[in-house]
Amino acid sequence: MEKRKYHRYLLVVDIEHRIEGEDESHFCQSKDISQGGLCITTIAYPLEKDSCYAFNFTLPGELEPLQVKGRVVWVREAKSGGEKLYDNGIEFLGLGQELAKKIGEFSIGTVDH
Repeated sequence: MEKRKYHRYLLVVDIEHRIEGEDESHFCQSKDISQGGLCITTIAYPLEKDSCYAFNFTLPGELEPLQVKGRVVWVREAKSGGEKLYDNGIEFLGLGQELAKKIGEFSIGTVDH
């Protein structure tokens, strides 16, 4: 039985991520998003479960990138033709009302199309 609090919507964009408190950034792609979090796919390595990361990405149709914090709540090896891919479930932390509204508006827009 599905226990999600929010509906997820397809979102494939480049995402910059780094462990909280560190300077080194890495890049990956998103798979989907909701007001509660997002799923990202990393190549060659999974993110560390229960670790907190900073994420930067731009929603389609937006000019300014979103900067959000999140915690890795699950990691799964993804199916691929040869590369090691990992899906990483991210729960947003401290998502302010303005950011939640932008994500919600994006989600509504994906349903209208």
